[in-house]
Amino acid sequence: MRRVLATLPLLLLLLTAQQAKAWNADGHQIVGAIADAMLSANAKTKVASILGVDLRTAAPWLDCVKSVHRQDDGTFKYVVEEAFEAPCTPFKDARGLMEAYVGRNFVQCSYTVHRKENGQDFDEEMGCHDTYHFDDISILRDRFDRYFQGTNEHDIVAAINAAIAVLQDRPSPPPFRIATKAEALFLLSHLIGDLHQPLHVGAVYLDLQGQQVGVGCAADQLPCRASPRPVAGGAADRKRQRSDRELVVRLGERYDQGRATSVCWRQLCQGAAECRSSERGLVYHLSRSRGLCGCPRSDQA
Repeated sequence: MRRVLATLPLLLLLLTAQQAKAWNADGHQIVGAIADAMLSANAKTKVASILGVDLRTAAPWLDCVKSVHRQDDGTFKYVVEEAFEAPCTPFKDARGLMEAYVGRNFVQCSYTVHRKENGQDFDEEMGCHDTYHFDDISILRDRFDRYFQGTNEHDIVAAINAAIAVLQDRPSPPPFRIATKAEALFLLSHLIGDLHQPLHVGAVYLDLQGQQVGVGCAADQLPCRASPRPVAGGAADRKRQRSDRELVVRLGERYDQGRATSVCWRQLCQGAAECRSSERGLVYHLSRSRGLCGCPRSDQA
């Protein structure tokens, strides 16, 4: 388990040199695949015993649970949304577990998003679990600090620490309600990817005239607010998803009709211009324009 916990943070080596764009399920799967490649045989066995799947498959799970919606009677139901369903199909027989997770992690905090539909503006109450994905620290900050504005006790950093605690056989710290090691590893495999996305950990603070106000809302600058996050399925979110795809293409052009299953990370970092997965016949080409995580550029290999 220590190898599992140590491997995921190492993925920042891949992420820090890339353009400041987020990714969707494809990107999370690549992050998970790299983690799989870095695990020892013993760690892989432990991951399989906890999850029943590899980290590449597990990584999108925390976005898949966003398809669980609270019903008018207060119950929670997984609603298939075809546009987002493909990476979630491995979990189709365990949707009840997703519903239980959302039910346990919905009301510990208040989180609303502003929507506009059919010309009407309204605020919608979202589940507290949606806040586990991000922080709203000013992009002018050069580091994380728990006392900075934009952090809270149920943000991404707190969620990662909570998942690690459960994997280390300690209780799930409040406000998190993580029931099993499987849930904890699903969270960790996803949130390590989210943590290194600038669109998930940074915010622009604006006054009511739309002018940036520095590193947060100081007392003499109130009222001010963080710029709104894209609403899932909205125009801004669709633009973000297009950016997601561009980054995945930068990381490796795929020749498998869009369904990646592994990244031959070690071979790439040994200088190979391309690497083939013997299991699925997938081909990833290393970018010719830049080295990746210190790997030689393919034109120097």
